[in-house]
Amino acid sequence: RYADIYTSRVSNFLHYTPFMYFRSQEQTLAHDVHSYSRDQ
Repeated sequence: RYADIYTSRVSNFLHYTPFMYFRSQEQTLAHDVHSYSRDQ
């Protein structure tokens, strides 16, 4: 998977190698949560 990374300055990347793997924190989205009725 690929995504765009936005920054205010290109110089923010000076301390990272071109091989750096940026990863976001995992978040649960509303459609990922399973809801069950009381009858089940």
